Amino acid sequence: MHIDHTVFLTRNHADTWRRYEQLGFTLSPPSRHFAAVSDQSEPVPSCTANRCAYFGGSFLELIGIVDEEAGDPWRVLPILDARGNGLHGCSFGVGDSGEAERRLREAGLSCSGVLQLHRDVELPEGTRTARFRSVHIRRDRTPEGILHGWSTSSGRATSTPSCPANPRGSCRTSPPTASRWQISRKRGS
Repeated sequence: MHIDHTVFLTRNHADTWRRYEQLGFTLSPPSRHFAAVSDQSEPVPSCTANRCAYFGGSFLELIGIVDEEAGDPWRVLPILDARGNGLHGCSFGVGDSGEAERRLREAGLSCSGVLQLHRDVELPEGTRTARFRSVHIRRDRTPEGILHGWSTSSGRATSTPSCPANPRGSCRTSPPTASRWQISRKRGS
């Protein structure tokens, strides 16, 4: 398990995304989330969408509330209600979400089961659907926000967009390769 990326939650998604672009980042295109409420359910449209600001081998996931009336299967609205906009999450990369869930449940840290998430990703060759599996650490153990482990449905995910440095020294993606996700199954992981 490794820290894969951090999560910034905001109700002011347009302003937040614009500010990161003003700082010199080219963000991945907006991508609406479809998330499962439980390990026994299929993903449904969520109130959230994301854009990512890349930093070399990692990224900051900028999650915005894009439809307050849509479902909130992963309960991000209570975090925003209690704490406001800000850095409220950390995602750990795991090779096997099922195994991570079992170990966290045995330690008394999770009762979420393995949850599904998918979202469309714009790639140079067209739109693809990225599918993820996630296990959440209990919210009563993480009052500051979200901690979860994740993997792709077909194996471990590595997000490796083309990420040249810009004149301000921040990492950014160039428009033709924005949000290039390589989803691969690593042998032995």
